[in-house]
Amino acid sequence: MLRRREIEARILIPLIEALSAEFGHERVLENVQRTILGIARSQGAALAEQMNGRGLKEFHDRFPLKKVHLNRKDAKNAKANRSKAFAPFAAWR
Repeated sequence: MLRRREIEARILIPLIEALSAEFGHERVLENVQRTILGIARSQGAALAEQMNGRGLKEFHDRFPLKKVHLNRKDAKNAKANRSKAFAPFAAWR
C-alpha cells in the first residue's frame, strides 16, 4: 500500500504544482487536502471491514511490520527531495 501511495505522489506532485501556479497555492492545497483525507477515510473504512475489526491487532495481522534501517544520508536525501507543494502530506516510514 505504501508503494502505491509513493507512485501516486510522484504523479500528483507535478499536477499540484501546476494547479497551484494557475489557481493559487493555498486554494489548491485546501482542495487537495480535503480530497485526500476523504479518500483515506473511505479506504480505511473499507480496509477495516475487510479485516473484521479496526484495532491494531487486526491491522498488524494483515500488514506485519518490517524493519527499515535508514542512515543519516537516507534521511537527508528524503528531506531534500520533498516537494514544497506536497509537504503537508509528507509521510515518513
